[in-house]
Amino acid sequence: MMKRYNMNELPEKTTELYEDMTKHEIYLGNVIYLLVINACSMCLSRQKGYLIHAKIIDKNKDIKDIRINNALINMYGKFGDIDNARQVFDSMSERNTVTYNRMMNCYGLNGQGHDALELYRKMREQEFSTRDSKTFTVLLNACSHSSVVDEARKIFFSIDKRYWNKFVTAAMVDTLARSQHWDEAQSIIENYEKTNKHNIVMWSTLLGISRTYKKDKKAKEIYDKINEIENITNDQLAPANILLANTYSSAGEYDKAESIRQKINNENIRKIPGMTCIEINGVNHSFYAHDKSHSKSNEIYDELHKLQQELIDYGHKFDCNLITRRVKTEHGETPLSVIMGHSEKLATAYGLISTKQNESLFIANNLRICSDCHEAIKLISRIHQREIVVRDAQRFHKFENGQ
Repeated sequence: MMKRYNMNELPEKTTELYEDMTKHEIYLGNVIYLLVINACSMCLSRQKGYLIHAKIIDKNKDIKDIRINNALINMYGKFGDIDNARQVFDSMSERNTVTYNRMMNCYGLNGQGHDALELYRKMREQEFSTRDSKTFTVLLNACSHSSVVDEARKIFFSIDKRYWNKFVTAAMVDTLARSQHWDEAQSIIENYEKTNKHNIVMWSTLLGISRTYKKDKKAKEIYDKINEIENITNDQLAPANILLANTYSSAGEYDKAESIRQKINNENIRKIPGMTCIEINGVNHSFYAHDKSHSKSNEIYDELHKLQQELIDYGHKFDCNLITRRVKTEHGETPLSVIMGHSEKLATAYGLISTKQNESLFIANNLRICSDCHEAIKLISRIHQREIVVRDAQRFHKFENGQ
């Protein structure tokens, strides 16, 4: 039953069954621990994850099951806790390729690309199989998040072309695009598509990064290429439409952005709304932009107003160019109220009023954190002397003392 819940993306149900088994003193074997660790990784339940690991240690002292250790590395990596992930890795008497892949992935997600590369070298020295596309994917992703372009090129072009699958190639495209090597990234996609199907994910990667750097002409060029792909569905086109509309909005081209949004509405293209979660006392609290549905909404917005003034006092320059729609001044909106209403800031405000002054905050966002929230939360970590970890759709951002 736990396995089925995990397969159907219902990890909270798995943790409920685990707690029920514990309450009724039902035997908990390695398979149960493996399933519940994976569930904690999926639903980002840090407190439960730490407690379960402590229980396994208390019961077994020395964890020898390689599958459980690999799952623990993955779990801590998804919690943004590199120290505990590495501690599990170092404690293992037996490792396999999955072990190294998961530890390298942890480093990559947390922006420690050089540590991932060092681990890859050790992996090769110890003659582990590196003929694994997953190894190259996590390694290139680590290079991407740390802007290690030259090393990524060496790795990519040294790989046997049999392993240049869509994941490995997309990771290389991402690495190049993030460092604004647009033509080289585009060339790799076009070479890939000579012998494979057109890949909308790779083109969308280029489109997303062109939006980050506010390259509206480049974004339109890439968008046109995406539209040329045969048999593309509206749902597949949705991210590209939204990215281009947001790129135009950031560049002040509101009419063009509105035209694309109208197309999205007319064709019933589904847009995934941005949502941020924060776990307080083992309970997940979710927020959407400008959300007022929480039972403590009044206190959250009071804290948000305090944060706004603190940020201004500390010299934060709000980037209102990130607003992706017209400000509804007739409804009392201002550019500042729109940018302060992002779900990440709401979750941060709730975390500050719900925890002790020295407690760390762990926030998870289903999309990519915007640059204003990134800079604001970085400054909040200094003002309130808190460690704040934000996990977004692509990586972790760890803020401490304004850095």
